[in-house]
Amino acid sequence: MVARTLLPQLIALRDAGRLSALLPFRHRSLKMQGGTEGISWTDYWVLVVTPEADPDEVWDAISMSLGIAEEASPLGFLRAEILRPQPGMQMYYPRKGGLQQESRLWHWIEYAVSKPGARQAYYRDQYEFSAPSIRRFYEAGAVGRVIGFEVARVLQGRGALPAWDVIHITGATQFLRIAWVLWRQMPVFNGFARNVGHSSALDVVRSWNAQREKYQTHAVQDATYTLQPVSDLSLGTASPR
Repeated sequence: MVARTLLPQLIALRDAGRLSALLPFRHRSLKMQGGTEGISWTDYWVLVVTPEADPDEVWDAISMSLGIAEEASPLGFLRAEILRPQPGMQMYYPRKGGLQQESRLWHWIEYAVSKPGARQAYYRDQYEFSAPSIRRFYEAGAVGRVIGFEVARVLQGRGALPAWDVIHITGATQFLRIAWVLWRQMPVFNGFARNVGHSSALDVVRSWNAQREKYQTHAVQDATYTLQPVSDLSLGTASPR
C-alpha cells in the first residue's frame, strides 16, 4: 500500500525539518468525464513543506522511497504536484480550537480546471472576491479550514487525470452558522463582487460556470496518517490516488 510505504519517509522528512505537516484526505471515487481508461482517484494528500526546504528535494526523497521510475508510477499512485497557496486562502487550521478541532471538520474538496481564456478573470475573482469572503466565514467560526491551492508544476502524473489547476479544501462543523453569516453579511459579499466588476455575489458564482469545470465531493481527513505541524506553513506538494 502506498500510504504505509510512504509514511516512514514522511516522518523522516518532518523530523529533518523539511516537512511541517501532512493532511491526508479520502473521498469517493471520482472519474474524469469521458475518460477512456476509466481512471479515478480517491485520495489527496497535502504535504506542507517548510520554508527552508526545496520541494524538488522532498519529491526526490519520496519518489526514491516509492521506487517511482521516470515514466511509470506504482499501482495506485497517480500524480504528484507542487502547489502554491492562493493569496488570502491559507486557513489551514480551525481558528477556534486549533488542532483539537481538526478531526471534527466535515470536509469538501473541489478540483477545478479553469479554461485558459478565462483563467485570468477566474483567478482575479479568487483573490479579490473569494479570499475576503471566506475570511468572513472563518473569522465567525463558521468554517474551520479553507485552503486554496494553485498548481505550480506537475512532478509526476498520468495524463488521463483531469488537468486541474485550482484545488479548494474546506472544513466546517457549524452549518447553521454558515447560513447565518451568509444572510448577515450578504451586503459585504456583494461589495466584494462589485470590486471585481460583478453586480452581486451570486453573479460572481454564476460566472464561474463558464470559466471552469470542477470535480467535487465530500472528503474525510484520515487521522491514521495525519502528521501535525512543527513549523510555519509554506508550499505544499500533494499526490492523489
